[in-house]
Amino acid sequence: MVRRDANKQLKLVPYNLEYKERPGAGRAVAARSRCAHDNASLKKFLTTRAAAFGSNDYFESDMAWMDLDAPVDVTIGRMKPTTTSCFGYKAAFEAYINVRDDKESARLAFLGEHLQEIENNLPEDPQYRVAKLGAAAPIRVVNEVFAAGDGNHGVQTAAYNLAQ
Repeated sequence: MVRRDANKQLKLVPYNLEYKERPGAGRAVAARSRCAHDNASLKKFLTTRAAAFGSNDYFESDMAWMDLDAPVDVTIGRMKPTTTSCFGYKAAFEAYINVRDDKESARLAFLGEHLQEIENNLPEDPQYRVAKLGAAAPIRVVNEVFAAGDGNHGVQTAAYNLAQ
């Protein structure tokens, strides 16, 4: 958050300090984690993300998000830095609630199994290709139910990942 100090100078205030007296987001996420008792990965993500809202340390919850395997796909909090014309880089806050479509995800898995072959045959000079792609991240098709914050303005996201 950008605020003015007592001398009217601009200063940056981290989210967890700006909303210290109103920890609603962290409490809401923590409450949802208690409802996710039947899915360990969803519960872990929601629990660690709730803690991250208070500590401003998102690493553990980012890793839990990468391991998320639940019928409901939740993305909430500060995401990858974006470029602004005024201040350079900032981390945007956004939220998405999605329902996983396993049937369409299975159909799309075919591409994931052939990513290296696709990369090797791209119509570009081989020096610009990735010689060996790293570990494959899961590719899932989801139906968006809710979007808020930076994820709910302008052009709507068609795909997203955790890229820091």
